[in-house]
Amino acid sequence: MTSRPAWRLRPLVESDVWSQRFTRAATGTGPLDGCRVAVKDLFDVAGVSTLAGRAECREQPSAAADADAVGLLRAAGAALVGHTTMTQLAFSGVGQNPDFGHTAGALSPDGQAYMAGGSSRGSALAVAHGLADIGLGTDTGGSCRIPAACNGLYGFKPTARRVSLRGAMPLAPSLDSVGVISADLAQGVAAMQVMLGAQAVNAPLPRLFVPSFACAGCDEAVRSEFEWAIGRLQAVGFRVERRELVAEVAYRELQSLPSLASIEAYQLYPDARALGVTDPSVVRRIQLGAAADGARVRALRTQLMNAFAGEVGADLLLMPTLPWLPPLTAAAEDPASFDDINRQALHNSAFVNLADGCAVSIPLPSDVPVSVTLAAPGEQDERLWGFANELDRAVN
Repeated sequence: MTSRPAWRLRPLVESDVWSQRFTRAATGTGPLDGCRVAVKDLFDVAGVSTLAGRAECREQPSAAADADAVGLLRAAGAALVGHTTMTQLAFSGVGQNPDFGHTAGALSPDGQAYMAGGSSRGSALAVAHGLADIGLGTDTGGSCRIPAACNGLYGFKPTARRVSLRGAMPLAPSLDSVGVISADLAQGVAAMQVMLGAQAVNAPLPRLFVPSFACAGCDEAVRSEFEWAIGRLQAVGFRVERRELVAEVAYRELQSLPSLASIEAYQLYPDARALGVTDPSVVRRIQLGAAADGARVRALRTQLMNAFAGEVGADLLLMPTLPWLPPLTAAAEDPASFDDINRQALHNSAFVNLADGCAVSIPLPSDVPVSVTLAAPGEQDERLWGFANELDRAVN
C-alpha cells in the first residue's frame, strides 16, 4: 500500500458521542454477556425520551418500553450505556446536527475535524473511542456503513424486513433497517445473529462483482487500497469480475430523481419543523418529496430490485464503501457543498438499500480510513456473514 499520513485517534469529546447518558442492565444472559451497547437516539429505551436528534424533544414523555431490537440485545446479555447523537430524523450521510454540533470523526491525520459520517454518528464514535462494544443504529441509505467507514469500524446492514423496527422512529419505512457498528467483526456478527435469530453459514466462495458505478469518483487513496484488497482476495481464491449490472440502468435514473427516502419521509413528516427539526438541510430534503413522482420512483426501485436479485443471485457485490477519505467537517457547511458530499457518501451504499439487499462494511488494514463493502441480495444475511469472515481474514 502507498505510504500516506497516518490517521490517528483524536481526543475524546463526549458531547460528540452522547445525547443522553444512562445505564440499563442486561435482562438475560447469552452470547452478548458483558457487551456494552450504545443506542442511536431514535430507538426507545424504557424510561428515557427518544429525541431522534432533536434537542427540543427532551421534555416529551419517556418511552414506556424498549424497542424490539434493544430488548433482544439486553435479553442476550448486553447492557446499555446511553443514547448517542445522530442526524435529525436520521436523514443524512454526513452526520451534521445543529442541536448537537457538527461532530468530528474519531480519526484525523493532523488533529483537524473530519467527517464522522451519518446518521448513526454517535454510535460509531462510542465504539471508536472504546465507550461501547456495539453501536446500535439504523441504515436507510448507508447510515451504519458510512460512519463505520469514516471511523475505521465494521458496519452491518441486514435485509430490512428481518429485524423489527418497532419502537424505532422511522424515516423511510421501505428502506429503513436496523444495523450495528463494531470494532470487531465477530462481535458485530454476534449482535446481528441475536437480532435475526440466525447463525452464520459457510458456503463455497462466490464470484465478486465490482459494478461499474462502484469506483466512479474515487480518489487515488481509495482506488489504491481497493485494488490492493482485490489482489489479496484473488490470492485466496475469490473470483473478482468487473461488470456493468443490469440494475445500474434503473439506479442511474433514480439518482436523477427525488429520492425514495425524501418521498417517504415527506409522507410521515410534512411539517418537520413542527416536530422540532432545526436542521434546514433535513427540512429541505424532506420537502423534495412533496412534488416527486412517487409512482415512477417506486417502479424504478422494483425494476432495480428484480434485476439485482436475478443477476447477482448467490454471488456478491464488492465496492469501496466511500469514494474518498472523510472530508473536513467545514467542507459541508455550505448547502451546495453539503449536497455534493452527501450524494457522494451515499453513492455506493444507497444502492444496497434500494436493491433490498444486505451488506457488511469492512475496514482495510491501512493508516487511512478506507473500507470495502460486501453486499448480497435480500435474505442472504447468514451467507454474507460467512463470506465477510473470509474477506476479513484475507485482508486483515
